[in-house]
Amino acid sequence: MLKIITAYTKNYSNIINKTFPIIQNYCDYHGFSFCPYEIPSSFNRPPAWAKIQYLLTSLEDKTHKYLLWLDADTTIMNPRFDPISVIDPNKYIYLSKDFNNINTGVMILKNNEYNTQLLYKVWGMTEFINSDWWEQSAIINLVDTNYKDIQSYIKYLPAKEFNAYNPELNCDPQFIVDDNSFVVHIAGQPFEFKNFQIAHYSQYYKSIFKNKTNTEALPYFVQNLESLMGLKKSAESNDVDISDWCDLLLFRLVQNLRKE
Repeated sequence: MLKIITAYTKNYSNIINKTFPIIQNYCDYHGFSFCPYEIPSSFNRPPAWAKIQYLLTSLEDKTHKYLLWLDADTTIMNPRFDPISVIDPNKYIYLSKDFNNINTGVMILKNNEYNTQLLYKVWGMTEFINSDWWEQSAIINLVDTNYKDIQSYIKYLPAKEFNAYNPELNCDPQFIVDDNSFVVHIAGQPFEFKNFQIAHYSQYYKSIFKNKTNTEALPYFVQNLESLMGLKKSAESNDVDISDWCDLLLFRLVQNLRKE
């Protein structure tokens, strides 16, 4: 149903030793898959560009309906966050904006031909290979120019909820991590500081997970089911494909019914 993907270079070994067990635990609990990649030293672009290649690999595999990308300098904070709850049947890309622009460090992609062709387009934008934000600069350019109507396919999630920052990076409360944030992203900071912060925030996950419960997902299931019934009545006239959403709701209902 959903696969979490990340990639790292060898110098991130201390960080991934802390974050990968958390991601795997989160995936086991929610019924997701986890696929980490080590970026080879022979990769001929800045490492951030490997994101595009690994996402394309998973999109073309077509095993999972949705892919959730996590940068290597992130760690999951809140095991109760349910990415399926944010899915909109009319949207293909889910991410947040920060004080600069969109941030692709935490991002959900629907597995469809649109996103596959979009990422091939991004990979081909070689003028951005060495830009300040690498592949993210290319994606921002496509959004700004509304390439293939991309703006209509993006759902922006609140940064504090989806892709939050530690207060040392920015003091604006709309971006600062708290106990309800899905991910804390230690972006744009020295490596040793990233390592220290990841160790610090990893403890939050462990404390929150002690009170885990899937039943918290049931209210959203009921709410979305009511919306789904409304969509069903107008699906033909509005050309809305609701089959994927039905699959997502069914998947989450089955997970809720699991024995703890």
